[in-house]
Amino acid sequence: SKRIVGLSSDVIQTPTTEAVDFSSGYTLPAKFSATGSNGYTFTENASSIDQVMYKDLTTDVVGTKYVMRFPFTLTSFTGHTTSANNHKQEIGLGASYGTGEDPTHDFVGLRYTGNQSTSKIDFQILARDGSTKNVSAAYSLAYSSVSTPTTWYIEVIRDGDVYTLNVYSDSAYSTSLGTATVTQTGITGLRYFNHHLFTQSSNGVSNGSSA
Repeated sequence: SKRIVGLSSDVIQTPTTEAVDFSSGYTLPAKFSATGSNGYTFTENASSIDQVMYKDLTTDVVGTKYVMRFPFTLTSFTGHTTSANNHKQEIGLGASYGTGEDPTHDFVGLRYTGNQSTSKIDFQILARDGSTKNVSAAYSLAYSSVSTPTTWYIEVIRDGDVYTLNVYSDSAYSTSLGTATVTQTGITGLRYFNHHLFTQSSNGVSNGSSA
C-alpha cells in the first residue's frame, strides 16, 4: 500500500492518508493493473513505454512536511544494457502527471533506473522543480546480484526544501540499505501520486508490483 504520514521533527505520526484500493480513483494505463491484495502490478518489458499511473490526492493531503512509504517488488528482471537508451521508473508525488523522457512538472520521489553503463540498478532520490532537478543515489546493486522476486521498502521524506530517500530491506522500515538527501527549492503543488514507466528499447525487464 502507499502511505503518506505526517512529519514533525523526526517523529512519524498517524497516517493522514493511505492507498488501499488501486482499482478505485486511479488512472491505470495498459502497463498497470490493480490487484486484489490492495496493490498493483507494473510491466516494463518492451520498447517505447511511456505511461503513468496517477491519482489526485487533493491539496488537503500533501504539505511541505511528509513521509511517503511503499514496497517495490521486482517479480522478473533482466538488466538493461543498450547504450544511450533509458529504462527508468519514477514513483512519488507530482504537481501533475506528465509523460516523456524527462517531464517538467514539479515532482519528488524515487527514480529507479537500470544503468547500462555500470550494469547496476540505481535507487535515487529525485527532487524536480520544473526543468531543474536534483538526483542522488541512495542504493545501487549489480544486475548479477538481483534475484526475483525481491522487495525493497522505500521511504521518501520531505522536510521543507530537503528531500531524503531511504531504502530498507524489511517491512518495518528499520534495516537500512542506503540513504541520500538533496536540497531543492521551488517545489510546490504536489498532489498527484505518480508511477511513471519510461523505456527506449526492448532490452531489459523490470516487471513488478507494489502491495
